[in-house]
Amino acid sequence: MMKKYFILSIIILLVWEVFPANNPKDKRERRTLKYSALADSGFNLGQIGVTMNIYGGIQIFDKNGILNIWRFTPLVATSDTSVFNYYINSNFADTIRFIQDSSFGASTALYGAFDNSYTNPPLPPNVLVKTTIYGWEGSNYALIKFTVINKDSLFMNAMIGTETVAQNNNTYGYDTVQYVDTANFVDIYNRTHVGLELLSGNLETLTSFEYFDSYQKDSLYYHLMNYDGLDRQFLSDSMGSVTITSQAPKGIYPGDSVTVFYGISIGDSLAEVYAGLDTLKLRYSGNYTGIKQNNYLTPVNYKLLQNYPNPFNPSTTISFSIANQEHVSLKVYNILGEVVSTLVNEVKGPGNYSVRFDAYGLSSGIYFYELNTGNFRNVKKMMILK
Repeated sequence: MMKKYFILSIIILLVWEVFPANNPKDKRERRTLKYSALADSGFNLGQIGVTMNIYGGIQIFDKNGILNIWRFTPLVATSDTSVFNYYINSNFADTIRFIQDSSFGASTALYGAFDNSYTNPPLPPNVLVKTTIYGWEGSNYALIKFTVINKDSLFMNAMIGTETVAQNNNTYGYDTVQYVDTANFVDIYNRTHVGLELLSGNLETLTSFEYFDSYQKDSLYYHLMNYDGLDRQFLSDSMGSVTITSQAPKGIYPGDSVTVFYGISIGDSLAEVYAGLDTLKLRYSGNYTGIKQNNYLTPVNYKLLQNYPNPFNPSTTISFSIANQEHVSLKVYNILGEVVSTLVNEVKGPGNYSVRFDAYGLSSGIYFYELNTGNFRNVKKMMILK
């Protein structure tokens, strides 16, 4: 039986307006409404369409195939002269392709990998970003996973964020960017609403500005990612908005990685977007951690507390304390010793942390959660009661 969704693999060769010959990426900036002369792959599941080009640029379309987000891409910043971004750094490191990955019950998954080799020599930071986009048949949402790998030989303290260039209803200009604080997502709209939500952590920065040529500078990205505030609303003029988000810095040892999840939903109304993101978070479920750090008093000992509430349905909070900066692992196991969720798997500094564990999709019963660092290990029991 033929599925309702179809898969797109598009290679479009176009005659373009004159652009600087020394930077072919200028062809992908939006001085035109056409696709670039590059390979794009994507899917349309009925209510949302998503494409990704060979440099990692993600575009979002509505149910009528109309473009609403010109580009959604990751940012990785380590200093004001070292910011991985689409325009200056990003180059394909692996073939963009559909993969067999049914995580979260997804109908389809599109994969690509991108590093900092666009320039010669490559500009820092030396990272590899693996991008996976998950989609569900008939849905108005998609889940985007960015896995940031430290390819350098030194420890990296990295801020990870995103850059979103709007092109609402297939045209740019006069869009509004607002933070919906009651639901913790960003809404970009003109006539169509697009919601963006960081699912794997706390959003520390949200700020927007009017698009202008050649804004893509490391110093500007770094400054905006350190804005440390959530702008409630931005009204763009004729050039349209560029929106920057980021979260607190994460430590990454050489060869290690940090994974970040964003949800995207599109609809004719804010209510449709809200409902789409709400459903997506249920699918995301066991990996939805909502990690919060509370460092009013730096701990001197390691500690793993009993989850609260316990028993619980469907979610609970696990709190722990770390005395030194080191790699921290927090995993949930079923009674057979199988990992059902990895809540933390990264370097963390000294502090007190709280992690939300959502057990949507898991059956009632006894489960165990284990905190493991280089200097401490502890296991506690909890119960899901549905």
